Amino acid sequence: FNEPKKDLAYFENSVDYLKMVVEQYKYITENRVPVEKVSSLTFCLQTPLPPKEIALGFIEKTSQECCVLFRFYHRPTFSKNLDDLYRLSPAEYTSELKTFFPLCYSVMAVGALFSKSDNNTAPESSKKTRNKRSGRSASKIMNDKDLADEGYKYFLAARRLIDLTNARDLYSIQTIVMLFIFLQCSARISTCYLFIGVAMRSALREGLHRNIPFGTPGFSILDIEMRKRTFFSIYKMDVYVNTMLGLPRTISQQDFDQSLPLEVEDDCLTHDGIVSPPKSEFSNDDNRN
Repeated sequence: FNEPKKDLAYFENSVDYLKMVVEQYKYITENRVPVEKVSSLTFCLQTPLPPKEIALGFIEKTSQECCVLFRFYHRPTFSKNLDDLYRLSPAEYTSELKTFFPLCYSVMAVGALFSKSDNNTAPESSKKTRNKRSGRSASKIMNDKDLADEGYKYFLAARRLIDLTNARDLYSIQTIVMLFIFLQCSARISTCYLFIGVAMRSALREGLHRNIPFGTPGFSILDIEMRKRTFFSIYKMDVYVNTMLGLPRTISQQDFDQSLPLEVEDDCLTHDGIVSPPKSEFSNDDNRN
């Protein structure tokens, strides 16, 4: 049970899928999993995680092609939490992992969507180069229809796991932003307006628009920077969507005093402070330029 289970699309028939469900049910009963922890197991029962190689391919696609400019989630923390999702059994998930789960689904949903477009636009030579670099990519083993279904499946899974009316933590707000990006890339602008509005109001309710000085008790440098990045990502998206629809922006610049994020790479940003990058590495900013 500790090994990541495959979804229905990876099984030859429904009998194999039912065997998987029975196996997970036996794990619950034989190990006498407490009732309060059984709910976490429904994550794997309803929408199982894909094989880790596939998940990493989707996440890399989102990071390198979709969220190049919108870097509102911390990549090293995301990678650590993803490793824990595959290493631990669902009964061992911490509260942080449970709140992280929707964000993971939403990032994979966007990655699947971009993998679909990659199949249509990339030349065969670049596909072979990319597959050698990334390993077993999803676009190599799935056609466009499967990728679209996979992306929409993860979108629905992330949507089910969060309460849009009560998004009170940073992971939930970041999940709403990723769902907005998925809808935007699916050409659903009117629905995008609703999601970015929810993201903005959730951010305002949690005070992301207010500046928190470094050294404030209870907030590390990483916490403060993620609040900044998340707020300004939402602000830019809100301005874009409202401009496209001919509507006024949700919040004006006079209504917030949040300072701009620092120009620091994710790998250099930790809870303890900012560390210097190795001299042999190029920064993401250099690559983007």
